[in-house]
Amino acid sequence: MTATMTGNADENIRPMHFGRLNTLFGICHHPSASNGWGVVICNPLAEQAIRAHGTLKNLSVRLCRDGFHVLRFDYSNTGNSGDSTEGPLISRWLEDVDAAIALARSMPGVDHIALIGLRFGAALAGTAALKNSVDRLVLWDPQLHGKKTLEQLANDHKDYLQAEIGDSRYQPLNQGEEALGLPLTQAFKAELADFSTDGVPIPRDTVMVLSRESSEDVVNLSESFDYPAGHITVSQFDAADWDTDEALNMATLPVNVIAAVVDYLSEGVR
Repeated sequence: MTATMTGNADENIRPMHFGRLNTLFGICHHPSASNGWGVVICNPLAEQAIRAHGTLKNLSVRLCRDGFHVLRFDYSNTGNSGDSTEGPLISRWLEDVDAAIALARSMPGVDHIALIGLRFGAALAGTAALKNSVDRLVLWDPQLHGKKTLEQLANDHKDYLQAEIGDSRYQPLNQGEEALGLPLTQAFKAELADFSTDGVPIPRDTVMVLSRESSEDVVNLSESFDYPAGHITVSQFDAADWDTDEALNMATLPVNVIAAVVDYLSEGVR
């Protein structure tokens, strides 16, 4: 695994490009003293990734202070990551997660890997976990079915445009080419609509789920992933807001959830 360092004034934080064609962009948080663990964070989609940026950065800093190497990154054709003109693809994003895990494993002193996935990032993290021999997995407000995710993108896009430009100029998602800044090619929409974690095996005894009480995906978790009953820790917190403009401008962070994630991953170090 090769990566190109681009430098930063903070010696513990390094922007870098990595992956198959060195087109993936990531931010690595390197601790002054490693505890032997690397953490890869899988973003949510579209505007949710922007709204969650501050929270995930704060989580990364907290983990790094406790000795974790942490990698945050953008999927192909999103954020600061390039790749091709074909637009985003779920299949490519799963390869991106594999590449991010490989990079984390290559960091000095790393012997164990944890994955954190937020919203649809939880579906990608869960799908990648077992085949990459991940030691701990955190699913945060998971969206585990692509069809429901695509429907929410459509509804959020509609609500935003109707609020901004009015009903008369609004066009349904199937007539558009993007939703909340996420390019929507026909290939991507087809892949997303067909994507599901149903029957996907995940590691035993090493999974934490952070959820909103109303999360349908968490209520039906046993129907989503293939796992033995009782082998997943489910913790419910006041829901963080990933879906509104208010979330983008909030000065507060879900510090109780951040602390719970740090504590959970630190248990694996002890």
